[in-house]
Amino acid sequence: MKVLILNDGSEYENWGIQACIDGLKHIFGDCSVSTLRHLILHQKYSFEPKIFGKKIFNQDSRIANKLFTEYLKTPKVADEIEYFCDLWVRGHGGPGSHQIVQALSSADVVVFNAEGSTYRKNIGAFRSLFLLYYAKTRLQKKSFFVNGSVTLSDVDATLPAYIEKIFHSIDGVCVREPKSARSIQEFTSFRDISVIPDSVFSLQPQISETAVTDTFCFSLSMLPMQRYPIDKTNPIVNLVLNLSDKIGGCKFLAKDVEDQYLQKLSGVTGSQLLGKDVKYTAIEYELSKSKLLISGRYHHLIFALKVGCPVLPLKSSSHKIDGLMEFYKGLLPLPFDPTTLRTETPKILEYVDSFMNSDLRQKIRERSEDLREQALNLRTML
Repeated sequence: MKVLILNDGSEYENWGIQACIDGLKHIFGDCSVSTLRHLILHQKYSFEPKIFGKKIFNQDSRIANKLFTEYLKTPKVADEIEYFCDLWVRGHGGPGSHQIVQALSSADVVVFNAEGSTYRKNIGAFRSLFLLYYAKTRLQKKSFFVNGSVTLSDVDATLPAYIEKIFHSIDGVCVREPKSARSIQEFTSFRDISVIPDSVFSLQPQISETAVTDTFCFSLSMLPMQRYPIDKTNPIVNLVLNLSDKIGGCKFLAKDVEDQYLQKLSGVTGSQLLGKDVKYTAIEYELSKSKLLISGRYHHLIFALKVGCPVLPLKSSSHKIDGLMEFYKGLLPLPFDPTTLRTETPKILEYVDSFMNSDLRQKIRERSEDLREQALNLRTML
């Protein structure tokens, strides 16, 4: 069976999306797997000027709309879906569309790796959903939405109707945590939803055979957190120093560009930085030796949970962290609010005391093994 996976982030500077594609390839290991790159599906214009690696214009820029040709012509609202499907059939899908149609046509099954949240006006999600619909209705290919979170809202509410039309047409919808299933049910009439844990759970955990050390790890959230001043009054610094007194040394996890801010805090806190040159498997290995992880990064939490490292989760820009922690209900706390970390710090420190005096690590490992088996079951959907 030939499987085409949409949204391959192997070359993207993010541990989570790299691990996700490895997980899906592992799950579909007995198939012939090809992929469409993350960058292709998120490229708005044929030419996108950059300065120091950052795009000059955002996706909604009126200037860019006038100056540049749209890379892939895809619908933005549900009413446009059939019109754009007909455009693509006639070969008018815009630059890059011919190669994508070839890839879709060569596959037996098309799978959207919906890593990250399908939310608001996320261009990669809208495009990939459209390609699932096109592959199903115009090319008669089996098509599946998998491995993603879905956050529907009354704000900028173009996505609910878009999903309503597409999900009723494709062969299967599988979200990676239960809150996303409830979100779909709240905003659409679609009900045939499977909940299968993130593909990263399917990968063999990287566990150190040495004893747990007097260290803990910290990474940021997708929500903003207080950054200045760079001194002991900073709430992140204050929390890390308090935890250092209880546990020992801190290791900052900082792969993404926006996380490099933690370099500035490492000097004040005496923390080690595990960053750009470190692979996600090495991060998982480090977490297996750590007493605790505090993070609002979805996959950082999964890396820790797989190896039995207790976590104190921070809320993110969608409900995906809350959904993930539902799998560990009764073992771990609900996510804390990183935007008011100063207020949350006393509660966090109370939880740490309970973590240090229990057989929690083994219970987390056992629960994660259950989730690993469930993640491997994704293969049975095809």
